[in-house]
Amino acid sequence: MRLPAPVKVILSLMALEVLAVLAIAVLMVVSAAHTPGESVTSAILLAVAFVLIAGALAVAMAGMRKGRLFSRALTLIWQVFGVIIGTQTALGGQPGIGIPVVVVSGAVLLLLFSTPVMNHLRINSNLPPLGQDR
Repeated sequence: MRLPAPVKVILSLMALEVLAVLAIAVLMVVSAAHTPGESVTSAILLAVAFVLIAGALAVAMAGMRKGRLFSRALTLIWQVFGVIIGTQTALGGQPGIGIPVVVVSGAVLLLLFSTPVMNHLRINSNLPPLGQDR
């Protein structure tokens, strides 16, 4: 099955997000281990949470690639959080981090509701394409 271009873009951006979340998890543990007074245990627990988030995103990516409808909801929720967190980060004095997060999450949100993506998810879930009756 040939994936529509918007689905490929979504998968690429989500792969970037998964790598970023995993990198943050590693950096938290390394930073806590090298900073006096930081709780390494807390950093490890938070890193585990980030790894679980990355796993959920990977599941959403697999579902999106296979055209499963559940992937849209999982992806949508994460992207909304991305826009919120990115906006707060940018307004909080770190626009170099926040703005790219908002751009990536916003792009995925817009693409999620494009006709090619919607049809990809509907057809592979045994639903008719948009605009067609059964």
